[in-house]
Amino acid sequence: MGAPEGKAARTQLAVRRAAIELCLEHGYPATSTKAIAELAGVSERTLFRAFPTKAAIFWFDPFLSRVIRRLDARTAAEDPVTALSDAVLATARAITEEDWQLELGRRKVILREPDLIATGTQELNLAAMRIGELLTPVDAPPDLAFRTALFARFAVAGFGIVPIHAETTTEEWGTALARVAQLAADGPLEQP
Repeated sequence: MGAPEGKAARTQLAVRRAAIELCLEHGYPATSTKAIAELAGVSERTLFRAFPTKAAIFWFDPFLSRVIRRLDARTAAEDPVTALSDAVLATARAITEEDWQLELGRRKVILREPDLIATGTQELNLAAMRIGELLTPVDAPPDLAFRTALFARFAVAGFGIVPIHAETTTEEWGTALARVAQLAADGPLEQP
């Protein structure tokens, strides 16, 4: 079972690299899935097995997937804000240079295409829902479950607007994301 997962991950990475390169060069609308597949060295059919749509290539968020895997349910039940902040910071610190360059390219493409921004809302909502589920204690009363889900949605929405530039380090980005988690819990307009 390890081999198919490795192959699937390599295929996704090749497709993401190709899509980012082509879309930065030619623009999102002018880049076909056929061209992406050719540059990635896969068939168009394989591309669509890895990503259901061209937009999904850009909304596949390995960062949030890694944050979700890092969340510890025991710690989250005790202090969801710290659990999310710690998971975000640890995940940011573990980003490789190659992954960071892909993230920078992915964001450039997304920010150039308003339609692509709108498409991503569903993917971010799914990630926020999963994070909310992981942060909510099993025996949580309905009010706490609601507030925890709301916190997760605020945090994930905030993560998406933290600016990053070529000069931004992963440590700076991770620290900013951890601060967003705190603001999502406290409320952005609360006085420090």
